[in-house]
Amino acid sequence: GSLALAKDSEVGFPSAVTALLFHVESRWLFCGLADGQIKAFRQDPLSDATLTGHTAPVTAFVIHEVALLSGSQDGSVRVWKYGGESFGCAATIASPLGPILDLHVEPSGPSLWVGAERDRK
Repeated sequence: GSLALAKDSEVGFPSAVTALLFHVESRWLFCGLADGQIKAFRQDPLSDATLTGHTAPVTAFVIHEVALLSGSQDGSVRVWKYGGESFGCAATIASPLGPILDLHVEPSGPSLWVGAERDRK
């Protein structure tokens, strides 16, 4: 059989969506944007949030325990925690390798693995 996309609902954004993550347990949908913002949406209970801090496209998300980690082409990983009413940036980690393209948490460590594009200066 063939596959096809079906439109469910549409949300407007100020810039292109460059990363997506749906977290089943919390029911949050995280949308990384080309302008560095993260838009978060939840249907039940209804809520939304804007997470700001990155200065370039958000390219990667991963959940580790109770934190959302986001990676960006600005060369940083940000750790976000939800305080019941809003998200706050708990930490910023600079990548010595340059723009971040992917993130993975290895829980047996735990270790954070970062896929990056080495700056060519």
